[in-house]
Amino acid sequence: MTAIRLRRALVEEMFAHARAVAPEECCGLLGGRGAEALSVYPLRNVAPAPAISYEAAPEELFDAQRRMRGRVETLTAIYHSHPRSNEPAPSPADVKLAFYPTAVYFIIGFDA
Repeated sequence: MTAIRLRRALVEEMFAHARAVAPEECCGLLGGRGAEALSVYPLRNVAPAPAISYEAAPEELFDAQRRMRGRVETLTAIYHSHPRSNEPAPSPADVKLAFYPTAVYFIIGFDA
């Protein structure tokens, strides 16, 4: 299991993103250096059913990766929300689509 460090401000930014788009799922990336997350990159969810799934807007995903490179960051974590759950667990689709084995995956849960 991979562990990373992140400041409370980054956690609050992810939760603010989740609240802002509820009842749809949010998604985004964290960039960092080594085991320390430094930046949050909120992404627009363009999934056909955004209330129950997520798919990052491709142009925003590429832009976030470009900004990470410019900041000398690498992909540290991927996050999304389950807005109807205060005890989130990965869905079968979440597990199937976890393509980045070196990234930490966060699921933000709360009662919307």
